[in-house]
Amino acid sequence: MVNLNIEQVPNHDGDVFSKAMFGFELLHEKASIFDNHISYLSQCITKKAAITEITSVRNKAQNEVFVCGRVDCDADARLQPKCVMLQGCWQRSLSQNVPLDLDRTKQYSLFPGQVVVVSGTNPRGEKFIVQEVYSDASLPIPELDNTKIFKGAMSLVVASGPYTISDNLSYEPLKDLLSYIAKHKPDVVIMTGPFLDSDHQSVQSNKMTDTFKIFFDKLLDSIAEVINLSPWTRIYITASSKDAFHLNIYPTPAYNSRRKHPNIHFIPDPCTLNFNGLLIGITSTDILMHISQEEISYGAGGDKLSRLAGHVLNQQSYYPLWPPPANLPVDTTLWAAHAHFSHTPHLLILPSNFRYFIKEVKGSVVINPERLTKGIGGGTFARIQLKMDEDTTQITKSIAAQIIRI
Repeated sequence: MVNLNIEQVPNHDGDVFSKAMFGFELLHEKASIFDNHISYLSQCITKKAAITEITSVRNKAQNEVFVCGRVDCDADARLQPKCVMLQGCWQRSLSQNVPLDLDRTKQYSLFPGQVVVVSGTNPRGEKFIVQEVYSDASLPIPELDNTKIFKGAMSLVVASGPYTISDNLSYEPLKDLLSYIAKHKPDVVIMTGPFLDSDHQSVQSNKMTDTFKIFFDKLLDSIAEVINLSPWTRIYITASSKDAFHLNIYPTPAYNSRRKHPNIHFIPDPCTLNFNGLLIGITSTDILMHISQEEISYGAGGDKLSRLAGHVLNQQSYYPLWPPPANLPVDTTLWAAHAHFSHTPHLLILPSNFRYFIKEVKGSVVINPERLTKGIGGGTFARIQLKMDEDTTQITKSIAAQIIRI
C-alpha cells in the first residue's frame, strides 16, 4: 500500500466544482465568455508558434498575414471544407467573421469551436485564403516533485458505464468488475457514469419499481460491499449527464447520496485529481466521438484517435467542441469555469465508444477503457500500474497499462 494524498484540482480562480447554478445565462455574458476564450487561446498559440503580429479577419491583405478566431460553420449542417468560417475576437476584429478558403492548405484538422491562428492572404477583405493553420495551445506538463510524489507501486482500475447490458438491470458486468476489485485490491478505482443510463430500455419504458434515486442508492450499497474485502481501496465515482437520477447539464456536478461510505468519493464531470503531484484528468463525456462526428481534416495523416485526443490537449479543454450535440446541454458559465485544464494532466482518461486504446499524446498518457458493457454483452476496463521512485521524471517511463475484457 502506498501513501496517497488525493485532492481535486481547483480551476484558475482557485474554485473547486462543488455547486452548480445553471440556467441563468445572459447573452452578453455568453458572448463575453467566448470572446475571452478566443483571445486567451490565440495568445497561447501565437506564443508557441513565435507569431508576433495578428490582424483583423476582415483586413485586406495582399501579403501574408496572421489572423485568429474560432472555427464556425456558415450553414446549419455539418462542417464542410467549403463552409468554414472564422470568427474573430472583439479586440482585433470586432467579432466579425470571414469565410476560409482551404484549397491551398496542405494540412488541416478543424472542428466547430476550435480556436486557431491561420496565415494567408485576404485580397478583397471578403475571403481569407489560408496557407497554414496553427492550433497548438497546449499547456506544459508539470514536473514531478520527488519530494511529494508517492514512492512505490500504485495500482489503478478505470471503468466506464453503462454497467449493465441493454435488456436488463441485473448489472452482471458490474458484479464481475467488483469481484476483480475484491480479488486484486487496487489502491484506487475510478468509475465514470452513467450508472443508470437515461437511454436504457427499462428507464424509457417506465417499468422500474423504485425511483431512480433509490435505485442508485441501492447500487451504491452493492459497490460499497467491496470495501469490506478491500478496505484500502478508494473508489472515485465520476458524474454523468446521461444518468436518469442526476442533473442533465454539462459540466455535471458530483452525485449526492444519503448513503455515506468512507472510501467512496463523488467527483464532478470533468475533474482533475492530484495524486501527490501526479495529475489525472477524468471525464465521462465522449468528447472523442463528438469531435469525430464534426471534424474535417486533410493531409493530417497519422493516427486518428491520437489526433482527436490531441485536440483536447491543444485546446486546453475537456470539451472544446461548440456547439455541442442536442443531447448535451452545456452551461457556458460552468464550462468556462470548470471544463478547462489548469495544467496538462500526466494521465488523461477519455472514455469513448471508440475501440479501447492506450496512447502517449503530447507527453500525456491518454487512456480510453471503452465501456464496461456493449449492448447485450460485456465490455472492457483498464488496469494501470504506476511505479515511482526518487529518479522518476517522466510518467511514460513509469506506467504499465492493459485493457481487460469482462
